[in-house]
Amino acid sequence: MRNNVLLIAFMLLTAASFAQKHDNIWLGGSNLFPGAEGNGNYLIRFDNGQPVVESAALNLNFEATTAAFADSSGQLYMYTNGCSIMYRTGEMLVNGDGMNPGTIRDLSCNEFGYISSRGAVFIPFPGREGELWYLLYMSVDQTLNRGFTYGPLRYSLITRYSAQGIPRVLDDEVMLDVSYAQVLNSVTYEPFSVVRHGNGRDWWIVTPEYRRNIYHSFLLGGDNYKEEMPDQTIGPNMKCKRIGATLFSDDGTKFARQQNCGVTVMDFNRCTGKFSNPVYLPLPAEGFYSGGLVFSDDNTKLLTCSQLCIYTANLNDPIPAFDTLISTTEIAGTSLQYMQKGPDGNVYFSTLQRVNRIPVLRDPFGSAPEFDPEGLVLPVQNIRSLPQFPNYRLLDLPGSPCDTLGISPVTEAWVGATPQIRPNPAQDILYLDLSTPEHVTSVQLTDALGRVVYSSDQWRPSISVVHLPEGVYYLMIRQARGAVFSEKVVVRR
Repeated sequence: MRNNVLLIAFMLLTAASFAQKHDNIWLGGSNLFPGAEGNGNYLIRFDNGQPVVESAALNLNFEATTAAFADSSGQLYMYTNGCSIMYRTGEMLVNGDGMNPGTIRDLSCNEFGYISSRGAVFIPFPGREGELWYLLYMSVDQTLNRGFTYGPLRYSLITRYSAQGIPRVLDDEVMLDVSYAQVLNSVTYEPFSVVRHGNGRDWWIVTPEYRRNIYHSFLLGGDNYKEEMPDQTIGPNMKCKRIGATLFSDDGTKFARQQNCGVTVMDFNRCTGKFSNPVYLPLPAEGFYSGGLVFSDDNTKLLTCSQLCIYTANLNDPIPAFDTLISTTEIAGTSLQYMQKGPDGNVYFSTLQRVNRIPVLRDPFGSAPEFDPEGLVLPVQNIRSLPQFPNYRLLDLPGSPCDTLGISPVTEAWVGATPQIRPNPAQDILYLDLSTPEHVTSVQLTDALGRVVYSSDQWRPSISVVHLPEGVYYLMIRQARGAVFSEKVVVRR
């Protein structure tokens, strides 16, 4: 048992090298009118910390729902518009169609793409990073008295392995919340947020109930473990008119929930999943429809927005309150919607109009924040499409009771393209294709009990496995700068 625990801890440590650039790619655009000006898709890369915009052939239309997942080197791996799940080649994943069934899908997916803002997130499967992923997504519906409503929360489980050579959806349209079946007709939910558990491996997912102070929490763990936690009733009811957004701080210790009339900020325990110390901050004026949130790196400040204003609050004040940071006149002609902090530290906004730009707030928590309504100029038009990402770089909570797996960050990213291991399953020879073999300092193959069955202090293009029993093994390749690549290898005859 102890060997298994040590092996799992080491595998999770190596997985940190995959967690550096998963938010590197943002995308959107529409192919509704081929050949027309402004038609097509765009892709934004943050390869060197600064955004680079380029045209892309993504074979999808995006209208609000957009999510992408990049591999360890920051290259696009898969993406979705809330209707279909696509591979980086522009091919649909095996079983990758049919998300969000219902009337809204029927009305929107054939032309626009799905219309659930902040409605989809890819997260690595706990303990099997680089092999399995969850795609979390939330549907919307329309009622006579509430407009658009959110819920339920679902997931698809995706594996990198398939006979077709592209990822495959294993479990599609799995309902995460078992209580939805009882309350779906009477309760509206708000967009969900995701944060890493304090053990550095698992994930917390939180969805609030609209106009209520009730929070539903779920824990996704290793071995496809899922647990619905007891509902938490805490803080004000948030009886605003418009659904906004929720967000965890980068370190996962703070949680904010925005609606068009105010924001609730609470502490969050990454070990227990419990909220505490709610503080309500009313907005100076109600906006019609928008709802972004961004914490400063040190959690002392918070940004939010309405359509025509950006507000800031100092959370260290005895009674925190929002002040206007950017006024209506400076945003004239741009109706803001949601906001997302980029890998460069700047804040980016979706807009309610179809435009060829993404507004940017530069140096958002500095002494002189600069709002640029032109921001990033796009080669095509975009509307309401802006991704949301959890902090993939957040791992364990050192010194906490739940920091039991020995996980800590690998600070250096993998140098070069992701290694390709073939064939897998292997019969007698395992081939290693590396673009940067000169950086390799060690190659190791262990069995399921953590015993070393092959070890070398330098890269070799192949490893003989003919003498090994059939079963599951784990390959680890280390680089001089500290990055680690891991891959599960199956030996089968």
